[in-house]
Amino acid sequence: MCMYKFINDGVRESWDEGKPSPSDQFAVPEPEGYYSKIQFKSDKVSTYKTECWLQAGNRESPVHMDHGRVVSYIPPCAKNCFRIWVFFPQEPTELFKWRNKEDFFNRMLDATTTEVLIQRPGDVVYFNNLVHHSVLLGFVLDTAEEDKWGGIFGNVIVRAVDRIDSYNDDFDDIKESFKASLELPKETEKASKMANAKWDKRRKIMDIMEKVRALEESKQA
Repeated sequence: MCMYKFINDGVRESWDEGKPSPSDQFAVPEPEGYYSKIQFKSDKVSTYKTECWLQAGNRESPVHMDHGRVVSYIPPCAKNCFRIWVFFPQEPTELFKWRNKEDFFNRMLDATTTEVLIQRPGDVVYFNNLVHHSVLLGFVLDTAEEDKWGGIFGNVIVRAVDRIDSYNDDFDDIKESFKASLELPKETEKASKMANAKWDKRRKIMDIMEKVRALEESKQA
């Protein structure tokens, strides 16, 4: 069976089951005979379930970071594909949000503050938590169209020491950014504003009652 058809059929099946995914990326169960060598005591490390997905054609990801240490693996059998990893210093990441511009990936590669790593089949890439990065999946020259697919394996692991850094470092910023990106129906937004207004009124009354209670206690003392 053509891999493109296999990936397309898998995506359609996932959609029918209510599992959203990109149209050219099929998340598959962990293959038989494959196992992860990443093993830790549960009280020291949390390991997310091994990620395994098949990608039809090229794929580029926007700049992002994972709240854990990333271990990525391309199986040797995927001999036609490779990945270009671009790593960024944490502070100026805002400068590289060029997702919707045609030359954004080339501009990232040209930037003097970035680090570039080429991952070939059989290579394992590992990097620390809270590292900003972008990834391009490509194929060697003269690869036939039907052979332009890749199988990617990976883990995200979170050590106990990482949990403090990961969830304290920029959690509030990420939460506010996510909330700002949400679009609510007008009816829901109106109801939310009314509920917030009621809560503000209730909070003010509670504050007044607390002050009165404190004043009475001070008089009794």
